[in-house]
Amino acid sequence: MLIGAILGWFQTTGLKIHVSQKHDVNGLPIIEIRHGWQYLVGWIVIFIYGLGFALLSGWHVDVLSELSEEIEKDLFVWKNFSSSTWNIMIMSATASLVYTWRLLQKEPKIQAVIFKGTHLDHHD
Repeated sequence: MLIGAILGWFQTTGLKIHVSQKHDVNGLPIIEIRHGWQYLVGWIVIFIYGLGFALLSGWHVDVLSELSEEIEKDLFVWKNFSSSTWNIMIMSATASLVYTWRLLQKEPKIQAVIFKGTHLDHHD
């Protein structure tokens, strides 16, 4: 979990956040986020960790199919659930939670988008 937390923090170091003056159909500010190369490096480290764990566990690994599966998992969250990859899921989930927490710290208006419909104090 510590490695996942460190990776999640590292992935946020290159964030660029722009809060637009425009609003969406719900009246919430449109927020643009650019992840930067740090996000990609963190994702690659998690991927390599998963491959290493699979190889050490004696699994036969096809790197291209694993890469395509990981991209699918990144795009479609429900594809992440498997009992045999619990440690990779914990590291990835920890990285995601820390990333989201740091994102909320860097730009409080993101809370309004994530938690729409709940009352938030806005300090504009």
